[in-house]
Amino acid sequence: MASRGRRPGGVAYAHPERLQLGVHTSTARRGRDVGSAPNSVPFKREVCMTGLVRASMVACLCVIGCSSTPVRHSMFNGKDLTGFTVVGPAVWNVREGMIETYQDPAKPGGGYLFSEYRFRDFELLLKFKMVPRNGNSGVIIRDASMGREDAGSSGIEIQILDRPDVPNRTGSIMGLAASIDPVLLPDWNEMRILAYREWIRVDVNGKKVCEAKAPKVNDGGIALQCYGSRRNLRNRAYFKDLMITPLFLPPPEFEDKIAPAQDEEPGLIPFAIEQGAARELEGEERPAAEKPEEPVEPAPAPAPPPTPEPVPAPEPAQVPAPAPAPPPEPA
Repeated sequence: MASRGRRPGGVAYAHPERLQLGVHTSTARRGRDVGSAPNSVPFKREVCMTGLVRASMVACLCVIGCSSTPVRHSMFNGKDLTGFTVVGPAVWNVREGMIETYQDPAKPGGGYLFSEYRFRDFELLLKFKMVPRNGNSGVIIRDASMGREDAGSSGIEIQILDRPDVPNRTGSIMGLAASIDPVLLPDWNEMRILAYREWIRVDVNGKKVCEAKAPKVNDGGIALQCYGSRRNLRNRAYFKDLMITPLFLPPPEFEDKIAPAQDEEPGLIPFAIEQGAARELEGEERPAAEKPEEPVEPAPAPAPPPTPEPVPAPEPAQVPAPAPAPPPEPA
């Protein structure tokens, strides 16, 4: 277990100098392989992390911990789904440096591709493309359940939907605010998601389209969505160039909205990484050895015994004086 710090709202953070990455392999349940293309991922929940990626993440996090300067790093290596977890029956492929997702016609249904790590304050950059253009997809942020619950309710969904007849178009923060006049291109589009404490902002193709204040602040997973419905059975969504920057200070866009916190501990990485997360994804109990130890308060010192009050010495008994002898009688 990484040594933990505390910030407002009860969110836990990892100390970079004692960070232990929650890296897990091959404990997931395996299912039927429904993918037909190379690098396809079947319906299963699987987490994998190679030694090279693990080492690069450690190096990156050490750099982050030593400075408050934001450091951007890639979430997707362009070759496979290392560092992600598949949830749901949707098919996920990697081809030509991009992530492709669609519903399996033989087993329709949507799904998510979850990050292995949890984030709270960050800037996320990505490119997306829908085929056809009016297809439905999305990006989930701060999902505390990491896919164990419905991501749309346990996390915050950023909509991808290019249809002028719906109120929540691309860039909308679902349940909080609708986007304003998003302009989408026929091919690849850029999305920027900025999240810092309770504030969330979405830019599409360099233009701000939505901003909202979240009712709660928590860390959680980031996920790409394959929307499941009969209407979207032929739709395909593509993603690439996923870059994330953990944030330590309010970005310029939110400086006038967020008051500086007085009790934040400096030098903490703004996302929590714990060992045992793979077991938690599968609903297993974390071993007692990995649970944080509760601080033990010292037992109070015993109270001193009461001082006995002095007992007065008994007074000596009063012995009456003997009566005087009578005078002798005269002869």
